[in-house]
Amino acid sequence: SSGIAGQTYSLHNYEGPGKYTITLTIDDDCNVTLGSYSSYFICIDSISSNAAQNVLRKLYIGDRVVKIDNSAFKNHYALNSVSMNQGLMTLDDECFKYSSIEFMTIPSGVEAIPYSVFAACGRLRNVSLPTSVQNLDQYSIYQCNVLKRLNLKNVTNPQSRAVSSDNAISEIVVNADIAYIPNYFCSDCTGLERVVFLGKVKTLYSGALSGCYSLKTVDLTHCEAVPTLQDTTTFNGVSSDLEILVPAALADEWKAATNWVNLASYIKGV
Repeated sequence: SSGIAGQTYSLHNYEGPGKYTITLTIDDDCNVTLGSYSSYFICIDSISSNAAQNVLRKLYIGDRVVKIDNSAFKNHYALNSVSMNQGLMTLDDECFKYSSIEFMTIPSGVEAIPYSVFAACGRLRNVSLPTSVQNLDQYSIYQCNVLKRLNLKNVTNPQSRAVSSDNAISEIVVNADIAYIPNYFCSDCTGLERVVFLGKVKTLYSGALSGCYSLKTVDLTHCEAVPTLQDTTTFNGVSSDLEILVPAALADEWKAATNWVNLASYIKGV
């Protein structure tokens, strides 16, 4: 192996085609970041980069790995299994984008899911977010079309399109501390049927629930005042039998409020 400016790489000659296990042993006094900004984690001489990205199938991240860098496992189309240690603290942008991961448990020290970390992971069926994860960046869980469940009860800072175009998700429960629902937050989730807001929502921004054609219930019953609706695109393309559940005492005021008036037929006091 060689180290250059803090980066280490290793060269190995394989005897022939086959299945191999690569083990990287880390010294006790070291902390390691996997990947180097926008570089492929595995490169193979004599074959194309795309083919090289199809060789890694399973990944076990053990002790003293504290970060997975930008794009480290992006486009590793054959990568379907990843296990992470509890010492991992940071995931960087796009680090698993376009991979074939099926299940993912994020370690408890991770506080954010950055930009496009799981974007277009077409086989991702379950992602478990620990209570430490509070931030979901743009496109962090995007176009994961077999993902059916996602618990956002601990997330306090979602960004635009953080959970978008995930067509198999049927229900999303939103943290009580989230008062401002960002632009296109869970837009184009065509299988989404129910959204529950556990908190006192103050503003829903443009397109937040747009393109959710199967949406049947939006529960806003925890609100103590009518939230601001930035414009009517928030609910573009929703089902004709949608019910927007609101506190009964606010129902009349809600139906008459700016922009909400255009959705009055959907609003139901409970």
